[in-house]
Amino acid sequence: LPYFIWRLPGVLNRPLMNSVNLFFERRLAKRAVELGADLYFSRDMTPHAALRISDSGEPCVLEFHQKPSGALATRSLRALTSVNSGVYSFAVTRLLAQDIGQVLGLPDGAIDVHHDGVDLEMYENLPPQQTRSKSVVTYAGSLQSNRGVDILIEAASLCHGVDFRIVGGASSEVSSMRSFAANRGVTNISFIGQVPPEEVPVHLQTSDI
Repeated sequence: LPYFIWRLPGVLNRPLMNSVNLFFERRLAKRAVELGADLYFSRDMTPHAALRISDSGEPCVLEFHQKPSGALATRSLRALTSVNSGVYSFAVTRLLAQDIGQVLGLPDGAIDVHHDGVDLEMYENLPPQQTRSKSVVTYAGSLQSNRGVDILIEAASLCHGVDFRIVGGASSEVSSMRSFAANRGVTNISFIGQVPPEEVPVHLQTSDI
């Protein structure tokens, strides 16, 4: 349904998408409260559900991964982050917390910061770097369009003396990025695709950047 709605003209897709989101999030909140919990953990992508859970008197935590956008979502997020809401809010980066504060009109420090975690034990006892003739740049992560992998490919086209490695991405995304690179004549880049989590540290360890 969302895929269909976003293909409609802008004047239609925004109100329709808002209606779908509101319906889904109200059902989500209702079901969550029915199941019962000591604490409810929500993301900024479902602000209306978090607000309904909070309004029902349940303790709620709100995690921010992006800056608020859209009048309807921003209004719910502003209510969730108000002093009286009782909702504990945090962002995953310091700059994001500042951006959220500006958008929602919050005082400095109103949004706590808890960075994404990493299992440091996975990075212990890794093989030492080997001597090589070229520097290696590695990206490990999602290949979604907002990750900037296309910019990394453009950089590879300018850095002929450097080898680039892309780790991650679904097969269809890898194919798309590989074609993107081929169309620009980029030959100093390799696409590894998805690997088990325990292999990621090895790829990073054997890289210069």
